[in-house]
Amino acid sequence: VLFRSRIVDYFSLQYTASKKIHVSANAYESYLKGLYHSKNSGKDANGLAIEYFSEALQADSKFPDCLVALAYDQGFRFVQGWDTSDKLLGEAEANCKKALDLDPNNSNATAVLGFIELSRGNQQAAIDRFQQSLDKNPSNGVALDNLAQIYLLSLNNPTKGLTYYKKLVEIN
Repeated sequence: VLFRSRIVDYFSLQYTASKKIHVSANAYESYLKGLYHSKNSGKDANGLAIEYFSEALQADSKFPDCLVALAYDQGFRFVQGWDTSDKLLGEAEANCKKALDLDPNNSNATAVLGFIELSRGNQQAAIDRFQQSLDKNPSNGVALDNLAQIYLLSLNNPTKGLTYYKKLVEIN
């Protein structure tokens, strides 16, 4: 993902700006610490992000955006080759599905499911998930960025790829 730090910022801003926060202070503090470490692309920072998100979920297991952030960092860990176990992607998928059970309109959870499908090599399933995410929220940064990359780099459709990148730039 090219705009990793902006996407993490997007997760944070979308959560705090669009939803009333109904989580414990301890859970939210751990979530914020996780977002801080998630902005850094290194293996150690990724491990800390996963640790903090897990800690937040121990304090409040019904925190949808924390579940999604954890799933995203688990997927990122897989893509980077730091842990290539199918179990990790299975956990990430389960976290997204739990987030969708709690909040069916969570476009980030749907987009991260697309990221997971892409990580598994299921390009069409990924495209479908990213489109579902955009149906829920036309400004979803994860979906826009990944669709742009798929159309530009894999499907050799620069017109469609650039359309998604233009939308992404507009929201950033």
